[in-house]
Amino acid sequence: MAAHKQTAPPPNLLDALECTICLDTPVSPIHECDNGHIVCGVCAERMTECGMCKTKLQISKLAERLSRQVSKLNFSQSWEIIINNLSSV
Repeated sequence: MAAHKQTAPPPNLLDALECTICLDTPVSPIHECDNGHIVCGVCAERMTECGMCKTKLQISKLAERLSRQVSKLNFSQSWEIIINNLSSV
């Protein structure tokens, strides 16, 4: 059986996780409004409603899970690159 190779998350997934206020990768706890706008924990500390549509913010369990999976993929790929570079030396 062939080993499953992890690939980078699709760019549109990374865009979907972007904070709508600071436009950065969201910092936990990631919040979301009823319309699906993502707000990072840093920005959410300064507001109680979405900066785009003014609806209530709540912690997004789905965005938190997706963010952790993206982080795992990025961490795994970083180590793979380091190991490949070391083995070619």
